[in-house]
Amino acid sequence: MLPIAGAAAHENPSMLEALIRAGANVNQPSDMFWEKGDFAITVASRKGLVDNVKVLLKAGADPNLVNSKGVSAIDAAAEGGHDELLMFLLDG
Repeated sequence: MLPIAGAAAHENPSMLEALIRAGANVNQPSDMFWEKGDFAITVASRKGLVDNVKVLLKAGADPNLVNSKGVSAIDAAAEGGHDELLMFLLDG
């Protein structure tokens, strides 16, 4: 699996775009130990990385997917206090 969830944690949308072009599945849960069961969009939302979230959504990421801890991208944005991102996700 391509490390899209790991890449989503860093402010580098062009890296996400490259991974997506290479065939990364934006809705695949991570199998990396520090993000086990997390989705790329949840990781980006937790960190408030709006540009990453936009790239992932454009590629078909589902902001309503719930990770292994029961947290969606919307929940992660809210928990992180990323109000602008939260409003963006809710306005869909």
